[in-house]
Amino acid sequence: MSAATPIPVPPSLLSPTEESLLEALARPGADLASLAAAHALSLSALARWLGLPHVRRAFDAVREVVEIERRRWQEQQTRDAIETLNEVMKSSETPVERRRAASAILRALTAPLLPRRAQSGTLHNGARSASECPPPTRPQRPVPLA
Repeated sequence: MSAATPIPVPPSLLSPTEESLLEALARPGADLASLAAAHALSLSALARWLGLPHVRRAFDAVREVVEIERRRWQEQQTRDAIETLNEVMKSSETPVERRRAASAILRALTAPLLPRRAQSGTLHNGARSASECPPPTRPQRPVPLA
């Protein structure tokens, strides 16, 4: 078994402490005030530091890696849940449980077909989540064709 060849990484413009702070800031649920205080920064100083172009680029890159990590975790959890539901669907002796499991699998597999958030953070007509989107509308009575 051969040793892995290291990937060349360009030198960072940030100190190890700054890189550590960026990684902590990029994590979901980061407590900004606590992180700033732990580095002897006020929130406004932290905001100015994050606004520096080289720090912003590094922060965006770290956020992208964290987002990839989150999506991979979510995909694995979805696969595990579908596998469990598939086992229930195949092994349950109750038709109702088999139907429920099959329905849950279909919902999970068609979930990506739901509308995605727009750049502004909203969906259709200002809704903030798919559950807030209005259902499709149909006329109550047939509309006569002219």
